[in-house]
This record gives sequence, C-alpha cells and structure tokens, in this order.
Amino acid sequence: MSTSPSVPVVLTLYNAPPRYINSFTYTVRSFELSVQITFSVFLYDQNGQYLDNKDIILTGDDYTAWGSDDSYIKIFLANSLGLTLA
Repeated sequence: MSTSPSVPVVLTLYNAPPRYINSFTYTVRSFELSVQITFSVFLYDQNGQYLDNKDIILTGDDYTAWGSDDSYIKIFLANSLGLTLA
C-alpha cells in the first residue's frame, strides 16, 4: 500500500485543550534615553507555563505619556498585546 505525499492544511487544534494567556512578565531589551524602550514580554498560561514572547517598542507620544507612573508600562504592554489587565 502506498501513501500519498503530505497534504498541507491550515493549522487545526487536535486533541489538546486550548491554552489561554493568563499573565506576562517583561524585561527591558534596549533603552535609548528620551527616544524609545524595547521590552521583551513573556506570555504564560493559567498553569504558569511559557507560551510565547513578543518585543514591544515604546516610542513617540506613548514614550512621552509615560511620565513617572510606572504602572503605565503594564497598561501599555497589555494594550499592545490586546490583553485586559485583571
């Protein structure tokens, strides 16, 4: 019996529970004073398991809006990722 060549399909979840982003951590990847900051953001599921990481740049008006309130960074990163803070 011969087997056909592999047939590509759109990625489809198979026999696995879906995973959801539950939290994130972040570090400063690079910093250019008064210009921009690049953050590496690490995403975790509800079990604390690593899912993915993204680099997000804070620049321009967003950088200026930061001011002295560091909670702005968490909000900015969550918004950039389309996440809602709990």
